[in-house]
Amino acid sequence: MISVLAQERLLGAALGCAFTGIVVFEQRKSIYRSISDSQSSIRTQSQAGLSMAFGRPSHADASSDLVNFVQYFAPLQVI
Repeated sequence: MISVLAQERLLGAALGCAFTGIVVFEQRKSIYRSISDSQSSIRTQSQAGLSMAFGRPSHADASSDLVNFVQYFAPLQVI
């Protein structure tokens, strides 16, 4: 028969592994979701750019492109 102390250690290890697995799974799920969301917004923006008539873009298009660029890369700013 296994001692009570050994049973507690096995239970603690099993619960620790299960908890860590759940935390890692949830973090990976949120990372993949955020990547998916950002890629879908990029696809939407690129499709809007393709629908633009051939020729030189207007000033309003250039301004909105700059705003989109700044919003997309703002979290990457390093001081």
